[in-house]
Amino acid sequence: MKTRIFIVGLLIALIATLAISQTVTTNQTLNISVAQVVKMTVSSPTVNLAITDGVAGEEDLTAATGTSTYSITQNVGNTMKITAVLSAGGPIPADVTVGLSMSSTKGSSTPILNLTETAQDVVTDIARGADKDQNMTYTMNAKATVAPFNESKTVLLTLTN
Repeated sequence: MKTRIFIVGLLIALIATLAISQTVTTNQTLNISVAQVVKMTVSSPTVNLAITDGVAGEEDLTAATGTSTYSITQNVGNTMKITAVLSAGGPIPADVTVGLSMSSTKGSSTPILNLTETAQDVVTDIARGADKDQNMTYTMNAKATVAPFNESKTVLLTLTN
């Protein structure tokens, strides 16, 4: 009788163990992707350049400079570039130049570029990643022959490949 009770108890323990230790598995497909991301911002929408002085007897008036910063993020490739063009407000008056230089830790910067109504490369060979708070410097030069004026120009900056 003790043997039967022992065997019955053993069977109950075995059945309980089997019921607890059953494992069920399944598979699930996980689709992952990263889309193209191309973003650029500037710290200030307006930069003021005003020539207000000169030196007696000198043809060139005292240059004016203005600064801003820009940030980019891109994961497209190592051939991205930033172009700059005067897109509104007409050309720069005769005997006046407005130049732009942009620093970059991800690409190659050009020296000061005189802005025109034709797009020009300002930063080239930009590598994948982020370039945050990079310096932008505008410089305006004018000859003493330039009559006083006050105009607004729009510079279109484009991050492209």
